[in-house]
Amino acid sequence: MPDYSLCGWHLRSDRSLPLVAPLCNSSAIPDIDLKHGPIPQIDLPVIFSSPFITIYADNLALINVGETVSILVSDGRKIIVDAPAATPQAEVMTFLLGPALGMICHQRQILPLHAASIRIGNTAVALVGQSGAGKSTCATALISRGHQLLCDDISVINSDNATVRPAFPAIKLWQDAAKALEIRTDELCNVRTGLQKFHYPVTSVSESVPTELRAIIILEPRTHIASARLTQLSKINALAQLRRHIYRARLSQLTGAEQACFKQLGQLVSKVPTMLLTRPDNLLQLDQTINLIEETFSA
Repeated sequence: MPDYSLCGWHLRSDRSLPLVAPLCNSSAIPDIDLKHGPIPQIDLPVIFSSPFITIYADNLALINVGETVSILVSDGRKIIVDAPAATPQAEVMTFLLGPALGMICHQRQILPLHAASIRIGNTAVALVGQSGAGKSTCATALISRGHQLLCDDISVINSDNATVRPAFPAIKLWQDAAKALEIRTDELCNVRTGLQKFHYPVTSVSESVPTELRAIIILEPRTHIASARLTQLSKINALAQLRRHIYRARLSQLTGAEQACFKQLGQLVSKVPTMLLTRPDNLLQLDQTINLIEETFSA
């Protein structure tokens, strides 16, 4: 079975996984075992239930994406993907490398930030923000200038040494952002059927070792400003703001990982500066924002 490297973990799958970096010549026991097939019957107490996710006792979660894809994640170590044969593989990867990866982190009680991380020189910056804040767009613009992708959307953080783990070499881009960046989408795969958002494979770091995190940048697009500005936050303010940017923070509560995540976040802000980047909410002024990031962190 093929082996892959995902956020520093050794993942073994019973099928090939596009978008994930292969791991060569590994005979070790995997950290995460991925199989495709029917979801078995679950006879465990339900802790929380919604149309999207059901949390069970014994560190088990079932993710449901409409009536197409179901993903069972157990103990941060096992994944079962149940999807109809007609489901595009790119769509399955969207949820495997999104909600399922986030659940793996929460079950393992490891901090996942809702961030895209880019290596600039020998250190990394994490671009944090709500959905639509421009994380992937800014990351792609930085990549186009020669910097390297570490992860998109979910940044898995080692708080004890303030490093970020490389994830997978692809970014999810909306059509308008791709157009502004002069990226053709006619041969790219949709992240989900009918959605004008695409998986964009990019060159990423070749090794799987964590990279030192130099700064965390909270993206805040604004309509009525003329230029981008970086402001460093106090540690207390940084902690309060970043708490809202834990990937699917509600899951940390439901899985019992909230206290561990908050402790790791406190360790992180004590070691790494957090900055607020206010920028014009206009793709025509994107270069100005990227220039500011480069001028600040390329030295």
